[in-house]
Amino acid sequence: MDSILNSDVDFKSALKLFPFLTDGAGNFFWVDLNIGTKNYNRIYWTNTFGEKPDYLYDSLTIMFQVISECYEKGIINVDSEGYLDSDYEKFGKIALHYNPNIDYWKRF
Repeated sequence: MDSILNSDVDFKSALKLFPFLTDGAGNFFWVDLNIGTKNYNRIYWTNTFGEKPDYLYDSLTIMFQVISECYEKGIINVDSEGYLDSDYEKFGKIALHYNPNIDYWKRF
């Protein structure tokens, strides 16, 4: 939460952020529930690397569309040891297709 509080992505002081996905190492996906703000419904990722939060998706719907398409195309899979694996380059291209205005995905 500290990384969100100290960021410059225009969060309101009465934060209504819902963490809904974590990797267990302190990295989280959050949905912004501040109705009436430009960030409402956006999905952010905070990390343990000391970087400011990344704005990744316009909504949960879009996030899960990207995940679904990547799974269907074999871009996301479970490896032989039972771990989730992904071709990040291909994932990024599909994410960019669904999120053409989000800077994070333009690197793919």
